[in-house]
Amino acid sequence: MNISSKFLIALSLLNGLVLMHNINAQSLEEYTWKNRILLIWCSDEPDSKYEAQLREFKDLDSELRERKLIIYEVIGDQFRFTDYTKNSKKDEWYLIGHDLEKIILKSELFRIILIGLDGTIKLTQSDMLTKEDL
Repeated sequence: MNISSKFLIALSLLNGLVLMHNINAQSLEEYTWKNRILLIWCSDEPDSKYEAQLREFKDLDSELRERKLIIYEVIGDQFRFTDYTKNSKKDEWYLIGHDLEKIILKSELFRIILIGLDGTIKLTQSDMLTKEDL
């Protein structure tokens, strides 16, 4: 699977997550110019990169709110999200309900994707994202 295919699948997955957490949302377009979206995913078990990534953003609520950020955490076939613009952290995990994440994660243990305010992918990497780089 080439890089552009992975991006398209990731966007489809992210669009599905957005629709699942907000039944009023029509697509990612609803968030264009309103929110940045950060997708943090790992395969079936949280690994050291995943845990380090969560620690990196711990206690940065005001900075993440200023950046208009929504973070989706995906582990295997489950996700949860935090919308920093609304101070809403969801500790409850939701089932994704389809197998797109398995297509993406077969060859990857950890991945970060940042969607900018304009709705385009600004960053994708398999290493931890520092708060300075965000």
